[in-house]
Amino acid sequence: MSRNKKEYIINSNGTTSIRLRYNGGRYTDIDGKVKQHRPSKVLDFHLITNPRTPIERQQNKDIKEKVQLIANQWEKRIINGEYNLEDTEKSKTIVYAYLVKEIKRIKDKSSRASYTTMLSHFQKFFPKAITLKNINKREEAKGFYDYLTDKAIKVN
Repeated sequence: MSRNKKEYIINSNGTTSIRLRYNGGRYTDIDGKVKQHRPSKVLDFHLITNPRTPIERQQNKDIKEKVQLIANQWEKRIINGEYNLEDTEKSKTIVYAYLVKEIKRIKDKSSRASYTTMLSHFQKFFPKAITLKNINKREEAKGFYDYLTDKAIKVN
């Protein structure tokens, strides 16, 4: 099943605009609020709202086929990560501050101790001002993983 939804908006000039909306799921922002991620894209195509002739009906049919192709391509780009889905405000968040805030929310002592240990390793590997945008790079995440599996284990 496709995550793309086509929305038709009837205009006052007798045409219908087409908008694609992608259901990207939910995410939790830094304050712990669950938000929907649904980017949309308005297409340049317009359907004739009440087609009267066979030519107008065929034109609407052709446009709907083009819209379906565009929707499929857009969904593929999103899934493959080629389309920029990241929230600019979320990507500017400083990871250290986010982790400290999340650790304070944890009630269980043993879980909090584990996360505090992880935070100390995080501080040793990354600068304090690193943002989510910087850490999302594959090399950074892989480097931290290598640090945890090689150097962090040997310290204990």
